[in-house]
Amino acid sequence: MQPDNIEKIVIDPFTPVLGYGGQGVVYGVSDDAVAKVYHLNGPITRILAGGEDPERVAMREYYIQKMLHQAGFPVPEPYGVEEVTLIRPSSLFGLYKPDRTALIAERINGVKGNALSGENLERALHLFDKWLKEAWKLEFTGIDARLEDTIYVPSENKLYFVDFGMWSHPSVYSL
Repeated sequence: MQPDNIEKIVIDPFTPVLGYGGQGVVYGVSDDAVAKVYHLNGPITRILAGGEDPERVAMREYYIQKMLHQAGFPVPEPYGVEEVTLIRPSSLFGLYKPDRTALIAERINGVKGNALSGENLERALHLFDKWLKEAWKLEFTGIDARLEDTIYVPSENKLYFVDFGMWSHPSVYSL
């Protein structure tokens, strides 16, 4: 369930950017939530959606993440797909960009997988391997599953998978 402190999301130039990817940009929209805002014409979006429909890609990713979360996998709770207002520096004087499609999910505070070293890296790699094997048993395929698409929380020894844009499952093959 989406936190009560999230209403219509407006992302302005001061909203922290938490990550960049082929499909979009992840913003920290509150202490409890992130918004993955999809590129309108990104190459990955076109490949996955068979066109230029970010909403279709977002819904597919949402359902994969929701199924994994419900199965007990360490993934941020997905709250939904909605339109957010994205204000860029060039639009600060009242020229708002059109609303953009975003996947809203629980915010996980930890260390990105590709920034780990030493014992934390060893623990994370063990968990990464364990959870990928479990996902495959349930017919999930993480085509681009990489350690850099995870967040490790050392105090919990928990590794969260956070990017499902290239994952698939027979029941969510296409929308």
